[in-house]
Amino acid sequence: MANVATQMDDLDALFADVEGLGSLEDLEFEAVEVEAEAEHDADAILEAAQEELIAELDEVEAEEADEVEAAPAEVAQEEVSMDDLEAELKTVEREKRLEEATIPEDEVEKAKQTMASEAKKQAKAKKESSDEPSAPREAIDVAAVVSGKISPTIEHWKLTSGMSEADAESLRDEILADCAELPKKTREKVVNLMDWWVRGTSLSVYTRLAFDFLVENERISSVDLRNAYMSNPGKAYTQGTANAQTGQVMAILKAFRLIDSMGDLSTGDHAMIKRYKEITSK
Repeated sequence: MANVATQMDDLDALFADVEGLGSLEDLEFEAVEVEAEAEHDADAILEAAQEELIAELDEVEAEEADEVEAAPAEVAQEEVSMDDLEAELKTVEREKRLEEATIPEDEVEKAKQTMASEAKKQAKAKKESSDEPSAPREAIDVAAVVSGKISPTIEHWKLTSGMSEADAESLRDEILADCAELPKKTREKVVNLMDWWVRGTSLSVYTRLAFDFLVENERISSVDLRNAYMSNPGKAYTQGTANAQTGQVMAILKAFRLIDSMGDLSTGDHAMIKRYKEITSK
């Protein structure tokens, strides 16, 4: 019972303290303030957490940006390293090929000796072949060449005015017979003269110079023609050439009845002289 009495006394004291606090509104006011402080602390904590999260996100983005910027430099460095490696490999390969292609000195010397020996053999063979007398060139058959390749008509053999066909045929046979006795080189000049006369080809320069002198002087001798060759304004020929050509051309002039035995122009109306005058007067 004593305990019950004590407990009752404590309850009375508690109610007395409550009444001393004033109205219940005051008690509720205190409760609201406590709740507001709690809400304020929660907002601060949330805001701090958000700021910390934002800071962490910014730090992550900054690290990623640094990695992106550093990547090209690393790639470029890697590419440069690959280029250097490739260039080095090419250099090694080139040096290897050069080394393989290089001929040893003893082989080079051996090759030189072989080439020199072969050159000596070729030179010797060439000399021996040049020392051998060449087969003489066969003299042409003037009558066959003139009739076969040049084909003059009987009119071409009428070398003077008023000549009949019979006389022309007779003159043709005489001229061809005389030419058959001429030296080989002189026969070639006969063919050249007939080719000029029939087909209008270029006349030999030696025959042309003789015609020039004969037209101008109406006579010619071996001495005259030789001097004409040696003093030719276009090209002065040596004495050896002048002597050889003089003998050949003088024989042709006589064979074609252009000059007589004394070297005088046989007739002023020789068909070849008339043709030459017409050509050179143009």
